[in-house]
Amino acid sequence: MRRYNPSFIALSSRIHGQEFGKSLGFQGVCTKGLLHNGSHLMGVLSHFLGNLTAIKPCRASHCHGDLCGEFGISLERGDGTISVLGTSAYSLFELTLWFETGVIKILEGGDKIEIYSKIPSPTYEGYFTLTLRETIMTNLSHYALDSLEFLLRESPETCSQIFKEHLQIHEYIFQTFAKVYPS
Repeated sequence: MRRYNPSFIALSSRIHGQEFGKSLGFQGVCTKGLLHNGSHLMGVLSHFLGNLTAIKPCRASHCHGDLCGEFGISLERGDGTISVLGTSAYSLFELTLWFETGVIKILEGGDKIEIYSKIPSPTYEGYFTLTLRETIMTNLSHYALDSLEFLLRESPETCSQIFKEHLQIHEYIFQTFAKVYPS
């Protein structure tokens, strides 16, 4: 649903337009399992950084019929990690992406996006710190309308390509299940 949100679409265009420079890495965290919420996290990542190319399980375990743990994620234009927490005490979906010129944080399940700019550190010469430059409220409560408008506006080829990307993400997730629980 985040992929069809106008704020996420605009942010993807900015990333692809190199406004933030090259991707340096990312860290995501979610709950409810790699297949359930992790697939959505990887969907957002592929929207920003290209097709998924690998998932490497690290300390992965079975939880609630899914996988939890740490996972190395490789995409066409960046690598990073996601943590899938096994607890149901939280409902988390957060992502931090580091770029050459700043940081993007997806917070509150995607309802809020913060963009930080890199500035010279006042404390450590030759190093940098971050300053909040922009906050975007995404209004994900309109996800059904956003999805429908996207599907009606875009070409069948674009929609087919997105569907193929999602199938590929799920294929990698099922391969990861097989790595963690070989038969």
